[in-house]
Amino acid sequence: MNYADDHKENIIDDYCALMAATELWKATGKSKYADAARKRAANLRNRISPAGYFIANDQGRPFWHAADAGLPVVALMRYLSVETEQDLKAKTLNVIRQSLSYNLQVTNAVANPFGYARQTFKYNNTIQDGFFIPHDNESGWWWQGENARLGSLATAAILGARLNKGRTVTANNAEALNVYADNQLSWILGTNPYNMCFMYGMGGKQVPYMAALFGHGSQRGGISNGITGKDGRGDGSGIDFKTEAKGNEWRWTEQWLPHAAWFLQAMTAMADEHVVEQQKVSANKSPRFSVLALAENGGHHINYTKRAKVWLNTLATDSNFVIDYVTNTDTIDSTMLKRYQLIIQLDYAPYAWKPAASQAFEKYIDLGKGGWIGFHHATLLGEFDGYPMWQWFSDFMGGIRFENYIADFASGTVNLEDRGHPALKGVSPKFTIQKEEWYTYNRSPRPNVKVLANVSESTYQPDSKIKMGDHPVIWTNPEKKSKNIYIFMGHDPGLFDNPNYTRLFRNSIFWAAQK
Repeated sequence: MNYADDHKENIIDDYCALMAATELWKATGKSKYADAARKRAANLRNRISPAGYFIANDQGRPFWHAADAGLPVVALMRYLSVETEQDLKAKTLNVIRQSLSYNLQVTNAVANPFGYARQTFKYNNTIQDGFFIPHDNESGWWWQGENARLGSLATAAILGARLNKGRTVTANNAEALNVYADNQLSWILGTNPYNMCFMYGMGGKQVPYMAALFGHGSQRGGISNGITGKDGRGDGSGIDFKTEAKGNEWRWTEQWLPHAAWFLQAMTAMADEHVVEQQKVSANKSPRFSVLALAENGGHHINYTKRAKVWLNTLATDSNFVIDYVTNTDTIDSTMLKRYQLIIQLDYAPYAWKPAASQAFEKYIDLGKGGWIGFHHATLLGEFDGYPMWQWFSDFMGGIRFENYIADFASGTVNLEDRGHPALKGVSPKFTIQKEEWYTYNRSPRPNVKVLANVSESTYQPDSKIKMGDHPVIWTNPEKKSKNIYIFMGHDPGLFDNPNYTRLFRNSIFWAAQK
Protein backbone atom coordinates (compact mmCIF):
# COMPACT_ATOMS: atom_id res chain seq x y z
CA MET A 1 0.00 0.00 0.00
CA ASN A 2 1.59 3.23 -1.16
CA TYR A 3 0.49 6.84 -0.82
CA ALA A 4 -1.06 6.72 -4.28
CA ASP A 5 -4.48 6.12 -5.79
CA ASP A 6 -4.94 2.36 -6.17
CA HIS A 7 -8.60 2.90 -7.16
CA LYS A 8 -9.78 1.13 -4.02
CA GLU A 9 -11.47 3.01 -1.22
CA ASN A 10 -10.06 2.62 2.27
CA ILE A 11 -10.68 4.04 5.71
CA ILE A 12 -9.28 7.46 4.74
CA ASP A 13 -11.95 7.81 2.04
CA ASP A 14 -14.60 6.92 4.61
CA TYR A 15 -13.68 9.34 7.39
CA CYS A 16 -12.90 12.22 5.02
CA ALA A 17 -16.18 11.75 3.14
CA LEU A 18 -18.05 11.36 6.43
CA MET A 19 -16.75 14.70 7.71
CA ALA A 20 -17.67 16.46 4.47
CA ALA A 21 -21.14 14.93 4.27
CA THR A 22 -21.82 15.65 7.94
CA GLU A 23 -20.98 19.34 7.60
CA LEU A 24 -23.11 19.65 4.45
CA TRP A 25 -25.99 17.86 6.18
CA LYS A 26 -25.70 20.16 9.19
CA ALA A 27 -25.56 23.26 6.99
CA THR A 28 -28.30 22.41 4.49
CA GLY A 29 -30.50 19.73 6.04
CA LYS A 30 -30.65 18.03 2.64
CA SER A 31 -31.45 14.32 2.57
CA LYS A 32 -28.75 13.53 0.00
CA TYR A 33 -26.07 14.63 2.46
CA ALA A 34 -27.75 12.75 5.30
CA ASP A 35 -27.74 9.62 3.13
CA ALA A 36 -24.06 10.11 2.25
CA ALA A 37 -23.11 10.64 5.89
CA ARG A 38 -25.04 7.54 6.98
CA LYS A 39 -23.38 5.46 4.29
CA ARG A 40 -19.87 6.53 5.32
CA ALA A 41 -20.65 6.13 9.01
CA ALA A 42 -21.84 2.58 8.30
CA ASN A 43 -18.60 1.92 6.42
CA LEU A 44 -16.56 3.08 9.41
CA ARG A 45 -18.67 1.05 11.83
CA ASN A 46 -18.05 -2.04 9.70
CA ARG A 47 -14.30 -1.44 9.86
CA ILE A 48 -14.07 -1.97 13.62
CA SER A 49 -12.28 -5.21 14.45
CA PRO A 50 -13.27 -7.58 17.28
CA ALA A 51 -10.22 -6.32 19.17
CA GLY A 52 -11.38 -2.71 18.83
CA TYR A 53 -8.95 -1.23 16.30
CA PHE A 54 -10.10 -0.07 12.87
CA ILE A 55 -9.33 -2.02 9.69
CA ALA A 56 -7.74 0.23 7.06
CA ASN A 57 -8.36 -1.66 3.83
CA ASP A 58 -9.86 -4.82 2.34
CA GLN A 59 -6.84 -6.91 3.32
CA GLY A 60 -7.30 -6.71 7.07
CA ARG A 61 -4.56 -4.16 7.67
CA PRO A 62 -4.92 -2.37 11.04
CA PHE A 63 -5.34 1.35 10.68
CA TRP A 64 -2.44 3.45 11.83
CA HIS A 65 -1.66 6.96 10.72
CA ALA A 66 1.25 9.29 11.33
CA ALA A 67 -1.10 12.20 12.07
CA ASP A 68 -4.77 11.24 12.01
CA ALA A 69 -5.00 8.16 14.21
CA GLY A 70 -7.87 9.69 16.20
CA LEU A 71 -9.77 11.05 13.20
CA PRO A 72 -12.13 8.08 12.61
CA VAL A 73 -13.53 8.56 16.12
CA VAL A 74 -13.62 12.35 15.77
CA ALA A 75 -15.51 12.01 12.47
CA LEU A 76 -18.02 9.60 14.03
CA MET A 77 -18.46 11.93 17.01
CA ARG A 78 -19.26 14.83 14.70
CA TYR A 79 -21.74 12.67 12.78
CA LEU A 80 -23.30 11.53 16.05
CA SER A 81 -24.06 15.15 16.93
CA VAL A 82 -26.43 15.54 13.95
CA GLU A 83 -27.85 12.02 13.53
CA THR A 84 -31.51 11.78 14.57
CA GLU A 85 -32.18 8.06 14.08
CA GLN A 86 -31.83 6.42 17.50
CA ASP A 87 -30.81 3.03 16.12
CA LEU A 88 -27.97 4.53 14.08
CA LYS A 89 -26.87 6.68 17.02
CA ALA A 90 -26.70 3.61 19.27
CA LYS A 91 -24.66 1.64 16.73
CA THR A 92 -22.25 4.53 16.22
CA LEU A 93 -21.88 5.14 19.93
CA ASN A 94 -21.02 1.49 20.46
CA VAL A 95 -18.23 1.63 17.85
CA ILE A 96 -16.82 4.83 19.34
CA ARG A 97 -16.69 3.18 22.75
CA GLN A 98 -15.07 0.05 21.31
CA SER A 99 -12.33 2.11 19.70
CA LEU A 100 -11.65 4.23 22.77
CA SER A 101 -11.62 1.16 25.00
CA TYR A 102 -9.09 -0.46 22.67
CA ASN A 103 -6.85 2.63 22.82
CA LEU A 104 -6.78 2.40 26.60
CA GLN A 105 -6.24 -1.35 26.58
CA VAL A 106 -3.36 -1.47 24.10
CA THR A 107 -1.65 1.49 25.77
CA ASN A 108 -1.82 -0.12 29.20
CA ALA A 109 -0.84 -3.62 28.01
CA VAL A 110 2.87 -3.10 28.84
CA ALA A 111 4.95 -1.10 31.29
CA ASN A 112 4.37 2.46 30.16
CA PRO A 113 5.50 5.07 32.69
CA PHE A 114 4.56 8.03 30.46
CA GLY A 115 1.28 6.58 29.23
CA TYR A 116 2.42 6.97 25.62
CA ALA A 117 -0.28 5.90 23.18
CA ARG A 118 0.47 2.50 21.66
CA GLN A 119 -1.09 1.07 18.50
CA THR A 120 -1.64 -2.06 16.43
CA PHE A 121 0.02 -2.47 13.04
CA LYS A 122 1.03 -5.09 10.51
CA TYR A 123 4.74 -5.89 10.36
CA ASN A 124 6.15 -8.76 8.29
CA ASN A 125 2.55 -9.84 7.63
CA THR A 126 1.96 -10.24 11.36
CA ILE A 127 -0.40 -8.16 13.51
CA GLN A 128 1.66 -6.56 16.30
CA ASP A 129 1.43 -3.83 18.92
CA GLY A 130 4.01 -1.15 19.60
CA PHE A 131 4.78 2.38 20.67
CA PHE A 132 6.02 3.72 17.34
CA ILE A 133 5.13 3.29 13.68
CA PRO A 134 7.32 0.54 12.16
CA HIS A 135 10.00 2.03 9.96
CA ASP A 136 9.67 -0.86 7.52
CA ASN A 137 6.09 -0.73 6.32
CA GLU A 138 4.21 -1.05 3.06
CA SER A 139 3.67 2.71 2.72
CA GLY A 140 7.37 3.52 2.82
CA TRP A 141 6.84 6.44 5.24
CA TRP A 142 7.23 6.75 8.98
CA TRP A 143 8.98 9.90 10.15
CA GLN A 144 6.30 12.51 9.47
CA GLY A 145 4.30 11.83 12.57
CA GLU A 146 4.09 11.01 16.25
CA ASN A 147 3.20 14.32 17.90
CA ALA A 148 0.31 14.89 15.47
CA ARG A 149 -0.78 11.28 16.11
CA LEU A 150 -0.73 11.94 19.85
CA GLY A 151 -2.73 15.14 19.45
CA SER A 152 -5.40 13.43 17.34
CA LEU A 153 -5.76 10.55 19.82
CA ALA A 154 -5.97 13.05 22.69
CA THR A 155 -8.75 14.92 20.86
CA ALA A 156 -10.73 11.70 20.36
CA ALA A 157 -10.30 10.77 24.02
CA ILE A 158 -11.39 14.20 25.31
CA LEU A 159 -14.52 14.14 23.15
CA GLY A 160 -15.20 10.52 24.04
CA ALA A 161 -14.90 11.18 27.75
CA ARG A 162 -18.07 13.26 27.59
CA LEU A 163 -20.00 10.30 26.23
CA ASN A 164 -18.77 8.04 28.99
CA LYS A 165 -19.40 10.12 32.09
CA GLY A 166 -21.35 8.10 34.58
CA ARG A 167 -20.59 4.74 32.97
CA THR A 168 -19.39 2.02 35.29
CA VAL A 169 -17.18 0.18 32.78
CA THR A 170 -13.75 0.88 34.26
CA ALA A 171 -11.87 0.36 31.01
CA ASN A 172 -13.89 3.01 29.26
CA ASN A 173 -14.84 5.68 31.79
CA ALA A 174 -14.34 9.41 31.50
CA GLU A 175 -11.52 9.60 34.03
CA ALA A 176 -9.41 6.99 32.21
CA LEU A 177 -9.91 8.73 28.86
CA ASN A 178 -9.01 12.13 30.28
CA VAL A 179 -5.84 10.71 31.85
CA TYR A 180 -4.96 9.11 28.52
CA ALA A 181 -5.45 12.44 26.72
CA ASP A 182 -3.47 14.32 29.33
CA ASN A 183 -0.55 11.90 28.95
CA GLN A 184 -0.31 12.52 25.20
CA LEU A 185 -0.41 16.29 25.50
CA SER A 186 1.99 16.26 28.43
CA TRP A 187 4.47 14.24 26.40
CA ILE A 188 4.42 16.95 23.72
CA LEU A 189 4.92 19.67 26.33
CA GLY A 190 7.87 18.01 28.05
CA THR A 191 6.81 15.02 30.15
CA ASN A 192 9.00 12.61 28.19
CA PRO A 193 12.36 10.88 28.79
CA TYR A 194 14.23 13.92 27.48
CA ASN A 195 12.31 16.57 29.46
CA MET A 196 11.98 18.43 26.16
CA CYS A 197 9.04 20.60 25.15
CA PHE A 198 8.31 20.04 21.49
CA MET A 199 6.53 23.40 21.23
CA TYR A 200 9.46 25.52 20.17
CA GLY A 201 10.24 28.53 22.33
CA MET A 202 8.48 27.03 25.35
CA GLY A 203 10.16 24.96 28.03
CA GLY A 204 13.73 23.86 27.44
CA LYS A 205 16.22 21.45 25.88
CA GLN A 206 15.02 22.17 22.36
CA VAL A 207 16.90 21.18 19.22
CA PRO A 208 17.11 23.86 16.52
CA TYR A 209 15.75 22.67 13.21
CA MET A 210 18.51 21.85 10.69
CA ALA A 211 21.09 23.55 12.89
CA ALA A 212 23.87 21.32 11.57
CA LEU A 213 23.38 22.58 8.03
CA PHE A 214 21.94 26.05 8.33
CA GLY A 215 22.54 27.15 11.90
CA HIS A 216 19.01 28.50 12.40
CA GLY A 217 16.23 27.51 14.73
CA SER A 218 12.51 26.89 14.41
CA GLN A 219 9.57 29.22 14.73
CA ARG A 220 8.27 29.99 18.19
CA GLY A 221 5.04 28.13 18.97
CA GLY A 222 5.48 25.49 16.27
CA ILE A 223 5.40 21.81 17.28
CA SER A 224 7.91 19.36 15.86
CA ASN A 225 7.62 15.73 14.83
CA GLY A 226 8.66 14.12 18.11
CA ILE A 227 10.41 10.92 19.07
CA THR A 228 10.35 7.71 17.04
CA GLY A 229 11.59 4.12 17.17
CA LYS A 230 15.29 3.34 17.28
CA ASP A 231 17.19 3.73 14.04
CA GLY A 232 17.87 0.40 12.34
CA ARG A 233 14.92 -1.41 13.89
CA GLY A 234 12.34 -1.90 11.21
CA ASP A 235 9.57 -2.83 13.64
CA GLY A 236 9.70 0.59 15.32
CA SER A 237 10.89 -0.81 18.65
CA GLY A 238 13.25 1.03 20.95
CA ILE A 239 13.39 4.80 21.20
CA ASP A 240 15.50 7.20 19.24
CA PHE A 241 16.08 10.92 19.44
CA LYS A 242 19.07 12.67 17.90
CA THR A 243 20.05 16.17 18.88
CA GLU A 244 22.92 16.18 16.37
CA ALA A 245 22.69 14.16 13.18
CA LYS A 246 24.68 16.20 10.65
CA GLY A 247 21.57 17.60 9.04
CA ASN A 248 19.32 14.61 9.69
CA GLU A 249 17.87 16.00 12.90
CA TRP A 250 14.97 17.28 10.80
CA ARG A 251 13.35 13.88 11.24
CA TRP A 252 12.92 14.61 14.93
CA THR A 253 12.71 18.40 15.04
CA GLU A 254 10.97 19.58 11.88
CA GLN A 255 7.86 21.62 12.53
CA TRP A 256 4.84 20.40 10.61
CA LEU A 257 1.36 21.91 10.48
CA PRO A 258 -0.63 18.79 11.58
CA HIS A 259 1.33 18.67 14.87
CA ALA A 260 0.19 22.16 15.86
CA ALA A 261 -3.25 21.69 14.30
CA TRP A 262 -4.05 18.55 16.29
CA PHE A 263 -2.66 20.05 19.48
CA LEU A 264 -4.99 23.02 18.98
CA GLN A 265 -7.88 20.65 18.27
CA ALA A 266 -7.27 18.99 21.62
CA MET A 267 -7.09 22.36 23.37
CA THR A 268 -10.33 23.39 21.69
CA ALA A 269 -11.98 20.16 22.80
CA MET A 270 -10.91 20.95 26.37
CA ALA A 271 -12.35 24.45 26.08
CA ASP A 272 -15.57 23.05 24.65
CA GLU A 273 -15.96 20.98 27.79
CA HIS A 274 -16.80 24.19 29.65
CA VAL A 275 -19.39 25.05 26.99
CA VAL A 276 -20.91 21.59 27.29
CA GLU A 277 -21.12 21.87 31.06
CA GLN A 278 -22.81 25.26 30.70
CA GLN A 279 -25.31 23.71 28.29
CA LYS A 280 -25.99 20.95 30.83
CA VAL A 281 -26.62 23.56 33.51
CA SER A 282 -28.98 25.31 31.12
CA ALA A 283 -30.65 22.01 30.27
CA ASN A 284 -31.32 21.39 33.96
CA LYS A 285 -33.27 24.63 34.13
CA SER A 286 -36.91 24.71 33.19
CA PRO A 287 -37.28 25.60 29.48
CA ARG A 288 -38.30 29.17 28.75
CA PHE A 289 -41.28 28.03 26.69
CA SER A 290 -42.57 25.14 24.58
CA VAL A 291 -43.21 25.24 20.83
CA LEU A 292 -45.41 23.06 18.63
CA ALA A 293 -44.31 23.03 15.00
CA LEU A 294 -46.64 21.80 12.24
CA ALA A 295 -44.37 20.39 9.56
CA GLU A 296 -45.27 18.79 6.26
CA ASN A 297 -43.85 15.31 5.75
CA GLY A 298 -43.57 15.36 1.97
CA GLY A 299 -44.24 17.44 -1.10
CA HIS A 300 -42.05 20.02 -2.79
CA HIS A 301 -41.55 22.03 0.40
CA ILE A 302 -39.94 19.15 2.28
CA ASN A 303 -36.36 20.42 1.82
CA TYR A 304 -37.33 23.75 3.36
CA THR A 305 -38.93 21.91 6.27
CA LYS A 306 -35.88 19.72 6.84
CA ARG A 307 -33.56 22.72 6.86
CA ALA A 308 -35.95 24.57 9.18
CA LYS A 309 -35.85 21.68 11.64
CA VAL A 310 -32.05 21.75 11.79
CA TRP A 311 -32.06 25.51 12.37
CA LEU A 312 -34.89 25.39 14.92
CA ASN A 313 -33.35 22.53 16.87
CA THR A 314 -30.06 24.40 17.16
CA LEU A 315 -31.83 27.58 18.26
CA ALA A 316 -33.90 25.65 20.81
CA THR A 317 -30.79 24.09 22.33
CA ASP A 318 -28.88 27.36 22.42
CA SER A 319 -31.83 29.38 23.78
CA ASN A 320 -33.34 26.87 26.22
CA PHE A 321 -36.76 26.22 24.79
CA VAL A 322 -38.29 22.93 23.66
CA ILE A 323 -39.88 22.17 20.32
CA ASP A 324 -42.10 19.28 19.24
CA TYR A 325 -43.05 18.46 15.67
CA VAL A 326 -46.26 16.96 14.25
CA THR A 327 -46.75 16.07 10.59
CA ASN A 328 -50.55 16.02 10.70
CA THR A 329 -53.09 17.76 12.88
CA ASP A 330 -55.15 14.71 13.87
CA THR A 331 -53.78 14.71 17.42
CA ILE A 332 -54.43 18.41 18.04
CA ASP A 333 -57.10 19.35 20.57
CA SER A 334 -57.45 21.92 23.34
CA THR A 335 -55.77 19.69 25.91
CA MET A 336 -52.74 19.22 23.72
CA LEU A 337 -52.39 22.91 22.88
CA LYS A 338 -52.36 23.85 26.58
CA ARG A 339 -48.78 22.53 26.70
CA TYR A 340 -47.48 25.08 24.19
CA GLN A 341 -46.82 28.80 24.31
CA LEU A 342 -46.18 29.06 20.57
CA ILE A 343 -47.35 27.33 17.39
CA ILE A 344 -45.17 27.51 14.27
CA GLN A 345 -46.97 26.56 11.08
CA LEU A 346 -44.09 25.51 8.81
CA ASP A 347 -45.49 25.33 5.28
CA TYR A 348 -48.53 23.51 6.62
CA ALA A 349 -51.72 24.16 4.66
CA PRO A 350 -54.97 25.32 6.38
CA TYR A 351 -57.19 22.50 5.14
CA ALA A 352 -57.87 18.81 5.91
CA TRP A 353 -57.91 19.57 9.64
CA LYS A 354 -60.38 17.56 11.71
CA PRO A 355 -63.06 19.61 13.48
CA ALA A 356 -61.54 19.07 16.94
CA ALA A 357 -58.18 20.36 15.68
CA SER A 358 -59.53 23.41 13.86
CA GLN A 359 -61.79 24.38 16.77
CA ALA A 360 -58.95 24.03 19.27
CA PHE A 361 -56.70 26.14 17.04
CA GLU A 362 -59.31 28.88 16.63
CA LYS A 363 -59.84 29.04 20.40
CA TYR A 364 -56.06 29.15 20.98
CA ILE A 365 -55.73 32.20 18.70
CA ASP A 366 -58.96 34.00 19.57
CA LEU A 367 -58.45 33.74 23.34
CA GLY A 368 -54.72 34.44 23.30
CA LYS A 369 -53.66 31.08 24.73
CA GLY A 370 -50.32 31.38 22.96
CA GLY A 371 -48.51 32.88 19.97
CA TRP A 372 -48.48 31.87 16.30
CA ILE A 373 -46.04 32.16 13.39
CA GLY A 374 -47.18 31.04 9.94
CA PHE A 375 -45.14 30.55 6.80
CA HIS A 376 -45.82 30.31 3.09
CA HIS A 377 -48.35 27.46 2.71
CA ALA A 378 -50.40 28.84 5.61
CA THR A 379 -52.13 31.16 3.11
CA LEU A 380 -53.01 28.40 0.64
CA LEU A 381 -56.63 29.39 1.15
CA GLY A 382 -59.37 28.11 -1.11
CA GLU A 383 -60.80 24.76 -2.17
CA PHE A 384 -58.00 22.21 -2.43
CA ASP A 385 -57.95 18.41 -2.65
CA GLY A 386 -61.71 18.30 -2.18
CA TYR A 387 -61.71 20.35 1.04
CA PRO A 388 -63.63 23.62 1.46
CA MET A 389 -61.91 26.84 2.40
CA TRP A 390 -61.51 27.38 6.13
CA GLN A 391 -63.34 30.71 6.42
CA TRP A 392 -62.07 31.52 9.93
CA PHE A 393 -58.48 31.08 8.72
CA SER A 394 -59.12 33.27 5.69
CA ASP A 395 -60.46 36.01 7.99
CA PHE A 396 -57.44 35.52 10.29
CA MET A 397 -55.16 36.16 7.30
CA GLY A 398 -57.06 39.31 6.26
CA GLY A 399 -60.02 37.95 4.30
CA ILE A 400 -57.95 36.63 1.40
CA ARG A 401 -58.15 33.71 -1.01
CA PHE A 402 -55.15 32.18 -2.81
CA GLU A 403 -55.15 33.02 -6.53
CA ASN A 404 -51.83 32.27 -8.25
CA TYR A 405 -48.06 31.85 -7.84
CA ILE A 406 -44.83 32.10 -9.84
CA ALA A 407 -44.16 28.45 -10.57
CA ASP A 408 -40.68 29.06 -12.04
CA PHE A 409 -39.63 31.26 -9.12
CA ALA A 410 -38.24 34.77 -9.01
CA SER A 411 -36.07 36.87 -6.76
CA GLY A 412 -37.56 40.01 -5.24
CA THR A 413 -36.84 42.87 -2.86
CA VAL A 414 -38.68 42.94 0.45
CA ASN A 415 -39.31 46.39 1.96
CA LEU A 416 -40.01 46.89 5.65
CA GLU A 417 -42.98 49.11 6.51
CA ASP A 418 -42.86 49.05 10.32
CA ARG A 419 -39.22 48.96 11.38
CA GLY A 420 -40.23 49.46 15.00
CA HIS A 421 -41.97 46.10 15.29
CA PRO A 422 -40.03 43.67 17.55
CA ALA A 423 -40.00 40.98 14.85
CA LEU A 424 -38.10 43.34 12.52
CA LYS A 425 -35.42 44.48 14.94
CA GLY A 426 -32.04 44.38 13.21
CA VAL A 427 -33.53 43.36 9.86
CA SER A 428 -32.33 45.45 6.89
CA PRO A 429 -34.92 47.97 5.60
CA LYS A 430 -34.63 46.27 2.21
CA PHE A 431 -33.38 42.76 1.55
CA THR A 432 -33.49 40.33 -1.35
CA ILE A 433 -35.14 36.93 -1.37
CA GLN A 434 -33.44 34.89 -4.07
CA LYS A 435 -35.96 32.18 -4.94
CA GLU A 436 -39.69 32.40 -4.21
CA GLU A 437 -43.11 31.64 -5.63
CA TRP A 438 -44.64 35.00 -4.54
CA TYR A 439 -48.26 33.95 -3.98
CA THR A 440 -50.96 36.32 -5.16
CA TYR A 441 -54.42 36.60 -3.62
CA ASN A 442 -57.82 37.84 -4.71
CA ARG A 443 -57.20 41.04 -2.75
CA SER A 444 -54.57 42.65 -0.57
CA PRO A 445 -54.99 41.77 3.12
CA ARG A 446 -53.92 45.30 4.08
CA PRO A 447 -57.39 46.68 5.08
CA ASN A 448 -57.79 43.91 7.68
CA VAL A 449 -54.27 43.41 9.04
CA LYS A 450 -51.18 45.35 10.08
CA VAL A 451 -48.68 45.06 7.22
CA LEU A 452 -45.04 44.87 8.32
CA ALA A 453 -43.38 44.39 4.92
CA ASN A 454 -44.13 44.14 1.20
CA VAL A 455 -42.38 42.88 -1.91
CA SER A 456 -41.63 45.23 -4.81
CA GLU A 457 -43.03 43.36 -7.77
CA SER A 458 -40.97 45.58 -10.10
CA THR A 459 -37.82 43.93 -8.74
CA TYR A 460 -38.77 40.39 -9.79
CA GLN A 461 -35.93 38.61 -11.60
CA PRO A 462 -36.93 37.23 -13.99
CA ASP A 463 -39.96 39.44 -14.49
CA SER A 464 -43.38 37.85 -14.23
CA LYS A 465 -46.92 38.75 -15.27
CA ILE A 466 -48.20 37.20 -12.03
CA LYS A 467 -48.58 40.29 -9.85
CA MET A 468 -51.19 41.80 -7.54
CA GLY A 469 -50.11 45.43 -7.11
CA ASP A 470 -50.07 46.11 -3.37
CA HIS A 471 -48.29 42.94 -2.24
CA PRO A 472 -47.80 42.47 1.53
CA VAL A 473 -45.56 39.54 2.52
CA ILE A 474 -45.27 39.96 6.30
CA TRP A 475 -48.21 40.95 8.47
CA THR A 476 -49.94 40.53 11.81
CA ASN A 477 -53.61 40.56 12.77
CA PRO A 478 -54.01 42.86 15.81
CA GLU A 479 -57.67 41.88 16.21
CA LYS A 480 -56.61 38.52 17.62
CA LYS A 481 -55.55 38.21 21.25
CA SER A 482 -52.64 35.95 20.33
CA LYS A 483 -49.42 37.53 19.19
CA ASN A 484 -49.30 36.41 15.59
CA ILE A 485 -47.21 37.00 12.49
CA TYR A 486 -47.42 35.62 8.97
CA ILE A 487 -44.22 35.46 6.90
CA PHE A 488 -44.90 34.52 3.30
CA MET A 489 -41.34 33.50 2.38
CA GLY A 490 -40.85 29.80 3.08
CA HIS A 491 -40.21 27.72 -0.02
CA ASP A 492 -36.45 27.44 -0.53
CA PRO A 493 -34.07 25.90 2.07
CA GLY A 494 -31.51 28.51 1.01
CA LEU A 495 -33.53 31.04 3.04
CA PHE A 496 -31.60 29.83 6.08
CA ASP A 497 -28.44 31.23 4.51
CA ASN A 498 -30.06 34.69 4.44
CA PRO A 499 -29.19 36.53 7.68
CA ASN A 500 -32.19 38.87 7.37
CA TYR A 501 -34.54 35.92 7.09
CA THR A 502 -33.07 34.06 10.07
CA ARG A 503 -33.09 37.22 12.18
CA LEU A 504 -36.75 37.78 11.26
CA PHE A 505 -37.57 34.17 12.16
CA ARG A 506 -35.67 34.32 15.43
CA ASN A 507 -37.17 37.67 16.45
CA SER A 508 -40.65 36.40 15.66
CA ILE A 509 -40.21 33.36 17.89
CA PHE A 510 -39.18 35.30 20.96
CA TRP A 511 -41.80 37.98 20.39
CA ALA A 512 -44.74 35.66 19.73
CA ALA A 513 -43.88 33.20 22.51
CA GLN A 514 -44.26 35.86 25.21
CA LYS A 515 -47.73 36.90 26.30
